[in-house]
Amino acid sequence: MKKQYTKFNPSEEKYAKITAPVLLIHGDRDVVTPLETVTTELHSYIPNSELVVLEDVNHFPPTEAPEKVTSLIKKHLEKCF
Repeated sequence: MKKQYTKFNPSEEKYAKITAPVLLIHGDRDVVTPLETVTTELHSYIPNSELVVLEDVNHFPPTEAPEKVTSLIKKHLEKCF
C-alpha cells in the first residue's frame, strides 16, 4: 500500500509571499498526494497560482501524460514572458 499524505501543514504566510506565477499540475487519480489535502491548499495560499487537474492521471503527470504536461508548461511560460 502506498503512503498517503493526509496532513499538510504549510506556512500560509510563506506561500503567500510567492510573487511568481505558479503552475500546479495534479492527477485526479493520485492516491499518494490527495488533491484536497495538498494541492488545493497550496493553490489557495499562492496568490498567482493556476491549478490544472488532469483526468485519468495518477501521481506522476509528466510520465503519465507527457504531451499534456508539456503543453500546459509551454502555455504557462508564454503567459509569463
